[in-house]
Amino acid sequence: MFPVAIFAISTGSAQVEEESKLITGRQFPVGFGVAESSVSPDKRYGVLAPADSDHYDENGKPQNKVVEIGTGRVLATIEAETGLVHMNHGGILPASWSSDGSFVLWQVDGKWCPRALVLIKIENGEVIWQRDLLKLMQQEILARTRQADPKKYAAAKKRNAGSGEHFPDGFTINVSTAEAENGPLSLPLALHAELESDPKGIEGFPESAKINTELDGMIDREGKMTFKNFVH
Repeated sequence: MFPVAIFAISTGSAQVEEESKLITGRQFPVGFGVAESSVSPDKRYGVLAPADSDHYDENGKPQNKVVEIGTGRVLATIEAETGLVHMNHGGILPASWSSDGSFVLWQVDGKWCPRALVLIKIENGEVIWQRDLLKLMQQEILARTRQADPKKYAAAKKRNAGSGEHFPDGFTINVSTAEAENGPLSLPLALHAELESDPKGIEGFPESAKINTELDGMIDREGKMTFKNFVH
């Protein structure tokens, strides 16, 4: 068993806790540690993250990993945008675990919408599957919005071209969950997506490109997604 140390790291975002504790040790790479807010109920697992931007992969390679805290053994890399212990415009949110430690919801916040929202299934010390809930909800609401109003969709996509990777086809898509605050994660898990083409209310933004849609989703214990209640 490797020794571990816990250090306090201050964060600059009001959307995350003012202070996050980082569990470090020789079992982890230099510059990385497990966010204490990501630790499983039995204290066995947690999520590894870069401590600062100096250890962040600028090429976008996923760096958050589900690990066994005592040994540093990697169960799986989380296939989503990396969350740092300290980052601008968002940051790592407390992970939600099921009471038996078999599921964890990993969340990284952003300025306008989440950077990562991933549900992970763990069984017998191994990751069985992971679902990128952010991407799944984004893809579904984009497809339904495009089908419902193809002309406005095309106009909005053109108007917002170049907005960046966090805005698929130029839209702002906020995805949230109905999980209970400060309680264990339970499944099926309800999700809600809201799509906007003009979230800032820009003066002169053409009406022909304004779209606002909503969609509900649900994921069950087998990782199956269902969708309903599309509002256009």
